[in-house]
Amino acid sequence: MFERLLNGLTLAQAVGPAQTTADAAKAAQTSAWVLFLLVAAVIVLPFVIGTFLSRALRMKDVSMRIGLVLFTLFLAVTPFAWRLVEGRSLKDALRLGIDLAGGSDLIFQVDTEKAQQEEKKITPQVMQRLIPHPLLRSS
Repeated sequence: MFERLLNGLTLAQAVGPAQTTADAAKAAQTSAWVLFLLVAAVIVLPFVIGTFLSRALRMKDVSMRIGLVLFTLFLAVTPFAWRLVEGRSLKDALRLGIDLAGGSDLIFQVDTEKAQQEEKKITPQVMQRLIPHPLLRSS
C-alpha cells in the first residue's frame, strides 16, 4: 500500500521522454487521492456502519463496539482487497515462509584448503554437480 504512495510521490523523478512533468504530477496526485480515500474509508466507514447497525437493532449503547469490530475486520481485509485492486491474485498477499511452503534450506560448506591441497578447482559448475536435485535424479 505504501509502495504505491512512494511510487506516486517519486514519479516526477522518473519522467521519461514520453511523459511530461505535468502528466507525472497529475498521476502522483491521483494516486495520493486514491490512497487517502482508501485510508479514510477503512477508518470512517466501519464506525458509520456500526452506528446504523446499532440504531437498526435499537442498541445505541453498543454502536462504538460494533464500529471497533467492523474496523478490525476492514483493517484485516484491506491488504487482500488492495491486491485485487492492483490486479494481482490473493496468493500474492500472503508469502509463505520456507517452513509453511513445505521446503527446507540446506547449507553446504566446502573445505577449500583441502581442495587446494588436492589441486581441485571449485567452480559453480562443480558445485552444481555436487548438490543433489530431486528433478534430475534418474529413478
